Amino acid sequence: MPEITRFSTPQAYIQAEKNMFHAGVEMERASRRATDQKKFQRASDDPRAAHEIYLSGSEATALRQIKDNLKLAEFKVNHDYGNIESIKKVLDDIRISILRGANSATTSDSEYESLQSQVNSAKDQLLMIANGKDSFGNYIFAGLQSQDKPFDFDEDGNLQYYGDTSHIKIQVAADKDVEVGTVLGEDFVRLYNIVDAVSKDMKRDSATGLSQDLEAFDTEHQKMINLMGLIGGKQQEITRYTRNNEQQILRVTSRVSEIQEVDMSELIMDMTKTSQKMQLVVQVLGEKRRIESLSLLD
Repeated sequence: MPEITRFSTPQAYIQAEKNMFHAGVEMERASRRATDQKKFQRASDDPRAAHEIYLSGSEATALRQIKDNLKLAEFKVNHDYGNIESIKKVLDDIRISILRGANSATTSDSEYESLQSQVNSAKDQLLMIANGKDSFGNYIFAGLQSQDKPFDFDEDGNLQYYGDTSHIKIQVAADKDVEVGTVLGEDFVRLYNIVDAVSKDMKRDSATGLSQDLEAFDTEHQKMINLMGLIGGKQQEITRYTRNNEQQILRVTSRVSEIQEVDMSELIMDMTKTSQKMQLVVQVLGEKRRIESLSLLD
């Protein structure tokens, strides 16, 4: 026969009082969980869950930093693309002027003067775009020397590039950096000089020179088109990494919520069970007081 542990009546009452105390503590904790909507208030309540939340918090912090990086990368790449697109549009107009000027048989002297004026205006516009700034006041095409004007004339009147050829590397994922910051450098100087030659050749007796200018111009024009494609590819890449980053942040925050947030149906069930325990204890202690009162009457 298995040994049966027997409790005396006083022991049962003492145990009932202990149960009452513990049930009260459980009910108080459950009430706090219901109020805070959290499964635990202190790390000591669930050390394993608290450690997982800590690790998830560290991961979330790193992901939010990358999110900020992605915003910066998007900002810079969008500015680059917009300005290169503006340069291309100006070049498109210049090319039309070159084609008209090269056809001397149908172009009058007054039209040559007008075309030359248009090319000079476009040349100034190109320089203005190349020396453009972003909304923070940084020169867009100056490399890392973003506080210095990248394109300016030397004492002999020749356009020079005074920026550098460095690119900014921005972390867009745990194992991925993207280079941003387009450097026009000597390519733009060469383009500008070609447009300047077009302006000087924009006259009837230089139609042959304009045809030669067109070949050199088209080479630089195509470089700008290719550059737009390259920057557009970076825009798509950054968009893809941004989407992945958002999904990762959602995954981490959801995991923390699953660990920490209370399942109300489960909590109500726990509180009901605790309440039932307390009711049983109350009955036992009530019986104790009834017996004690009878003893006093005897």
